[in-house]
Amino acid sequence: MDKKIRSLLASSESDVRCLDEAFELLQSNESRPAIDGPDLFSHDLFVLCAESAILKDKPLMARDALKMYFGRIPPQNQFLGRAYLAQAQLLAPESAENVDQLEKAVVFLLRAIKFAKENSRYHFIVYNASVLYWNFCRPFLRKGYKKYLAPSLLMVSRALDETRDSDYEWRSMLMIALIESLLEAGKYKDAIDVSTNAASFTKRHVPHLFKEIFKLQILHDLVELPFLYRTSRASGDLNCFYRIYKFRAKSNRGDFMSDPKGRLSKCLEQIMNRALDEEEDDEEESAISDAGRTKLGRKPQQRPVSKVTKKSTAGPSFNAPQEQALAPVEPDQQPALLIDMFRLCMDYNYLDLAGTALEDLKRCTALSKSDEVELEILDSELILARLGDMQESFRKDIVQLREKLISRIEQAIVNAVRLDNRDLVQAACTTLWNICLPMLQPNLRSRCRRALTLIASTLEDIQSLLRLMRCQVHTELAKCEEDVEQNQVALEHIHKAMALDDDAVYLERHENSLQRLEMRITLYQTPSDPIQLATQIIEQASSTGSGTMTMRRAHLMKAGQALSPDSFILVMEAENFTKGSFDLKTSLVLVVSYRVNNFTP
Repeated sequence: MDKKIRSLLASSESDVRCLDEAFELLQSNESRPAIDGPDLFSHDLFVLCAESAILKDKPLMARDALKMYFGRIPPQNQFLGRAYLAQAQLLAPESAENVDQLEKAVVFLLRAIKFAKENSRYHFIVYNASVLYWNFCRPFLRKGYKKYLAPSLLMVSRALDETRDSDYEWRSMLMIALIESLLEAGKYKDAIDVSTNAASFTKRHVPHLFKEIFKLQILHDLVELPFLYRTSRASGDLNCFYRIYKFRAKSNRGDFMSDPKGRLSKCLEQIMNRALDEEEDDEEESAISDAGRTKLGRKPQQRPVSKVTKKSTAGPSFNAPQEQALAPVEPDQQPALLIDMFRLCMDYNYLDLAGTALEDLKRCTALSKSDEVELEILDSELILARLGDMQESFRKDIVQLREKLISRIEQAIVNAVRLDNRDLVQAACTTLWNICLPMLQPNLRSRCRRALTLIASTLEDIQSLLRLMRCQVHTELAKCEEDVEQNQVALEHIHKAMALDDDAVYLERHENSLQRLEMRITLYQTPSDPIQLATQIIEQASSTGSGTMTMRRAHLMKAGQALSPDSFILVMEAENFTKGSFDLKTSLVLVVSYRVNNFTP
């Protein structure tokens, strides 16, 4: 029996009927009286059956198999941990609105982790639990929902640290998500501790992810300014990175900055090694020294101007940054810095600096394929931004320019998908959506139909978390499909838009569109409700684009009579009275005759 069930479970990958047969055999043993002897197979088969059922999308079978497994005393082996993980998968939340479901799933996940940590042979279960956790908490990895992950993500990350898992990049990614969730949850002190540990960890094991930690420290002031400054002096590219995000952090806080454009220009020169700025701006240097003196309890003093005095003013007791020549920025680091600089200049409408950054990016010799695709996206954004007030114009040449840019970004999306770069795919789709927005007019949106379809399908394939934008794209696609009488396809887009509208921003609009489309699809079924009947007749009138004015008027008269028979006929006769052909007796006769014709006992 044991061998037969194992063989069936192994064959279930290709034939789902084998899984059903194996489950029936497991159930037959469960229904057998206990006095008949010991079990005919080992308990691990229940867990294997549950795992196969989850893969085949059979949650009821998996739930029953786990119920049979936990119904007796399970042995303390790896299958106990795997059973906990399977139970967590069954309780996984389907959307970010199911916070209670997340907490229920995390309970079983932590049970598996606790069991696996006690024995080094089962440490692989801790890693599997972290991957599984990441899969079912992914809907929460967006603004406003990350705070719900803070407690559980902290425990998962600590478990990986305790088991000393060797996948350092994976652990670093979890740390970055943990810092963001702690910040959103308002746990600032915990975020400081985690960011400090994460910074040292990534420096040692995953240097290419250190900048992500460093960026969070700069933007959210997780580390004191002197330490950030000393860290930034380690290399030329790190110093440029520090300046870019320090500028963004100050702007976000609304701090005053003297000559902001000049600061960005100097940073751009430093990125391209045209001018190695060996010292921070006087204002920044003064703030760092003052912060150190305040920490020592001394009053801030005015800093001398000469460079020689600068080196001697800061006392060694607070570890003031030592003046040292910065190394030039390496060519392979320049593209990423130039892209960040371009984005920053575009955010603050410094189009000339953005153009300079883009030209420098084109001259870089270390461009990867992803950088080349992003270059196309940035160039399109700059072309559009340079139109200025003419961006919203519907002149023929502006519309034609937008159509060219749409074709260009469509190709960029295809290339980004081939490179399997999801961040780049989302950036390209966002740019394409922004280009299409002004053209979503009744007479122009047909030209965006292909682009919108590409955005919707691409973001759906990668399960993008840009849910609001995806909702808006499906809403506009429904209008495009409705214009070409593809009502069933439009109805599907409305359903998808409603599923993506988590905050019910467009709920009323979607419900109205849904009702209207259903009426258009069922034109040959007469509704019993007068309002629905009138809606159906109006939709029928609007769909007869080639019909004459007389035909449309006849449809509208039927709609009016359906809503209010008596009043509508009198209003229509009043209209005839203005034309000099009103007869009160005739009107009353018409009203009575209409009542007789539509009388239902």
